[in-house]
Amino acid sequence: MNWRTFERLETIWQWMERRRFARWVLTLLAIDLALLVAGYGPLRWMDMRLRADMQAAERDVRATRQALLEWHSALQRVQRAQRTRDDLLYRQFLPEDRGFPTVRDALERMAMQAGLRLQNFTYTHEAVRVPPVQSLSIQFSLTGGYEQIRRFIQSIETAPQFLILESIRLRSSQQGGGVELELALRTFLVRRDGEE
Repeated sequence: MNWRTFERLETIWQWMERRRFARWVLTLLAIDLALLVAGYGPLRWMDMRLRADMQAAERDVRATRQALLEWHSALQRVQRAQRTRDDLLYRQFLPEDRGFPTVRDALERMAMQAGLRLQNFTYTHEAVRVPPVQSLSIQFSLTGGYEQIRRFIQSIETAPQFLILESIRLRSSQQGGGVELELALRTFLVRRDGEE
């Protein structure tokens, strides 16, 4: 073999090697392209699915946040209602252990200020459906002038204790010149926490 033939063979070989390399590169590019196309569909589907899941999660978070705000608002209303209940029970109603003496003393003081005297004082306790509360009914009579009785009734209506006038009966006094008043009052006593 001569040198030229050898060069030609070498050129052919190089050309074939380049073609083989080019084929190899083209094959790899084709495989990459095929994988990209084949993988893009599932990736796109996964992306759409993830976006849908994220939107659903955001909706759930908004709904949960709204429910939490409503629950918090309801809790605040319940706490306000409990404070109002406690205010009514523990500030307006008298304690059960000293309720009757307090009411009796207050009524006697009001009668004295009006120029009257209490007579025939009786009372009864009654259970109420609200557990810590007990009803106290009080009956008594007074004798005096009309103006004195009016001042006494007005002092009952403006008393700091929670007093309800249930009945009033007026009649002429047998002792002359006055009016006899028979009153029935009701108030409520509350059992403080820890009392039995």
